[in-house]
Parts: sequence; C-alpha cells; structure tokens
Amino acid sequence: MSNQPCERLLWLEWSLLFVGMPIFAWTEVVPASKFLIFALPILYSFVVYLRIRPQIARKQSRPSIVAVVLRVLFGFGLLTLGVYWFLEDDLFLLPRSNPGLWTLILCCYPFVSAWPQEFLYRKFYFWRYQRLFPGESGLVWSSTLTFSFLHVMYDHWVALALTLAGGYLFSRLYLKTGSLFWPWLEHSLFGLWIFTVGLGSFFYEGP
Repeated sequence: MSNQPCERLLWLEWSLLFVGMPIFAWTEVVPASKFLIFALPILYSFVVYLRIRPQIARKQSRPSIVAVVLRVLFGFGLLTLGVYWFLEDDLFLLPRSNPGLWTLILCCYPFVSAWPQEFLYRKFYFWRYQRLFPGESGLVWSSTLTFSFLHVMYDHWVALALTLAGGYLFSRLYLKTGSLFWPWLEHSLFGLWIFTVGLGSFFYEGP
C-alpha cells in the first residue's frame, strides 16, 4: 500500500481509465481505432503494475471444474437460444460466411482481447482500487459495472447487457480463486462463442 498514490489521485486515475476512456472511444472525437484507444489503459496498467510489482497476499485456489463447465455450457445454451429466437438468420453466421476470419478470431481473441481485459479489470483493478471500494462486494460490483461500461463504445445495449453478466461471473471467479487464469479462460470461451453463434456484430468496430 505504501507505493499507492493518495486517494484523490486514485479516484482521478480510476475516472480517467474506466469512465473517461470508454466515453472518449464512444464519442469518436478522435478518428482512431477503438481497439487502439483501449490499448492505452491496458499499457498504463501494465507499466504501473510492473513498476511497483506488488506482493499480493492472495491465496490461489482451483474452482470446481464441474461447476465451471456447467456454467459455460448453460451460458452457451442461453446465447444460442437467444440468437435462434431473435436473430435466426444470424445463427452461426460468421463461421458460415467467413470461416477465415472466424478462425483468426479463434486463434487471437483469447490473447489480444480477453487476457488484457482480464488483467485490467480483475488483477490490476482488485489490487489498485481496493482502497476505493472496500469489501469484496464493492470490488466485484465496481469491476463488473466498469467492465460493462467499457463496451459502451459499441453503442448497443446487447453488448452492455452481456458484459454486465459476464463481468460479474469473471469478477466472482477471480475473487474466489485469486488466479487470473480461470476468469481469462471463461472470458475467452464466452467471447469465442459470442462470435461463433452470431452475436459478434454487437462487439464489432465497423463503419
């Protein structure tokens, strides 16, 4: 804690990273890729974390593999039914229409999208802002809400709703295990299924 800035500076940092940057990307004030804009808080969090190299007293544990598998399969089923009922024409649209792009996403998404997001919104967030949001529920819910708000840049309520649910699952899993691996794995699986089943258009930076 001794390497942490004062509380006012922490609030300023939190506001810029988790409120200002998503709004900046959403308003498109600067004609730059939203993915590149999001890279700024990611790089900042890496630099701060590596410079301080905090010794986090968090015991790591493995969750129930059966519970994780059942939760993922249940989520896959809900997403698939949702697309089938409301967006039937889009069901498995990407692998059907552009298998090359779909394969590229399968290979890259876990490492260039899911992992950086989980580092920023779980590992960095839970360490850096525990003074601002004391207690487990404060950290979990603030991480959940800011993670969902990040996706305001895609300008659709579906993206906000799905990431609100996902953010809560990932935050609780990180809190329970103390390991970045498990929320990263679950985030990767859900993200890949979203692009596979036909919901990728809600998370796509297009014209």
